[in-house]
Amino acid sequence: PLFDGVKLIKKEQLLSFRSSGFFFLVVPGFTFMVMYLEWFVMCYFFDFFSLVFGVLLFLCLIGFSVYSFLLGGIVSNSKYGFLGGLRSGNQSVSYEIVFSLFIISIIFWSGSYVFFWGGGFLFVYFYVFFFISMWGELNRAPFDFSEGESEL
Repeated sequence: PLFDGVKLIKKEQLLSFRSSGFFFLVVPGFTFMVMYLEWFVMCYFFDFFSLVFGVLLFLCLIGFSVYSFLLGGIVSNSKYGFLGGLRSGNQSVSYEIVFSLFIISIIFWSGSYVFFWGGGFLFVYFYVFFFISMWGELNRAPFDFSEGESEL
């Protein structure tokens, strides 16, 4: 992911006639920053940044990913880009609701807001639903509606 951010900055930028060059770089930079903040919240990888309410902060940061789709569509100054941003934002919100309810159920089950849960095999059942909801959030098959738009 770090090299994707470097590639984003170093790559030749082709702007359309009506789009804003500043916001064209700011919106993906905002998305990149939110993505790295999500990784810092997880105490499995970064012990120095473990928070008491880390799961709630993670849910808030996941909610910011919708703004990157919406702002990306608005910044393009194209009606098709705007409609595509709205569609991607709506799809992301619908998967995010399921994912958030799933994470909240894990919070109630474990009784903790920290990412390090000690539940043993009780959380194996949650893993299946977590994996399916993450497929939906990442737009992987069979949830890749954006790749199948031409068939609709």
